[in-house]
Amino acid sequence: MDLQIYFKNVLGMLKLDSKAFKYVDKKVSWKDALILITLLSIIEGVLVIGAYGFGSIIGTPLVIFLFGGLLFLFLKLFGGKGDYLGTIKFISSIGMVSVLFSVIMIVIQRTFSLPVDDLLTSELLPFIVGVWVFVTLIYAQSYLHKISKLRTFFAMFLPLTILFLFMILVIVVFFAGVLSTVPLI
Repeated sequence: MDLQIYFKNVLGMLKLDSKAFKYVDKKVSWKDALILITLLSIIEGVLVIGAYGFGSIIGTPLVIFLFGGLLFLFLKLFGGKGDYLGTIKFISSIGMVSVLFSVIMIVIQRTFSLPVDDLLTSELLPFIVGVWVFVTLIYAQSYLHKISKLRTFFAMFLPLTILFLFMILVIVVFFAGVLSTVPLI
């Protein structure tokens, strides 16, 4: 795989260029995309937390496979025609943009000695990039699964909502357990 052409097409996907979606779909293997995002995640992890960033070797592929499986299931429920590995390939390829952006923001913060809680580099810009990555992923999965962008949006939004509600449930159960051990006065 020619990395220069690959990254050019990943950037093309951010511009919602259908030729870039076609290139990634037809010319890029899911293994190559997964290896690249894992390597970038390791770099990000090392920059953020030092040697412990090597946990990204396991964490990144695990999250991509689990989220990819959940997303694939919902895309199928909404009438999607694509395959699981294609879903993984697009998640990995587009996810690289977020990881690269994170690395760039870390370097900018450290180069210019910006505080970690700087509004622009730690909150506003990552939010904007995250929203655009989500939009790009909607277009990519819509292309791959041959369904409307609205169906794709709901197929992506529902698993995220379910995961969010599950996390809230876990937190509530945890605090209920903690509070139940506190003696009443």
